[in-house]
Amino acid sequence: MEKAFDFVADAAKIKRSKPAPEIFQVACAGLGLLPDEVIAIEDAEAGIKAINSANMVSIGIGATLTDADMTLRHTGLLDFKLVEILYSKARKGR
Repeated sequence: MEKAFDFVADAAKIKRSKPAPEIFQVACAGLGLLPDEVIAIEDAEAGIKAINSANMVSIGIGATLTDADMTLRHTGLLDFKLVEILYSKARKGR
C-alpha cells in the first residue's frame, strides 16, 4: 500500500506521540512542505492539538473537536472547494 503514497510517516519511528506535533512535522519534511502549506484531518483531540501545534490548518472529524479550524460531522462532508476556502481563511487569520 505504501506505493500509493508519496510519503508515509511511520508512527513507530516517532519519539513523541500526539499531542506532540512530531509526526506531522516528519510528514511535512518527507513531502518537502512547510507546515503552513498543509491541511491535516484528524478524528481525535490529541491529533487536533498536534496539528495546531505544528502550525497547520486543522479539520476535525467529529462535533466535539472544537479546537479545530473546521469541524465536520463525518468525512462524507469533505469537499475540495470547502477545504480550499477554509485554508484561505485560516491562513489570513494567522
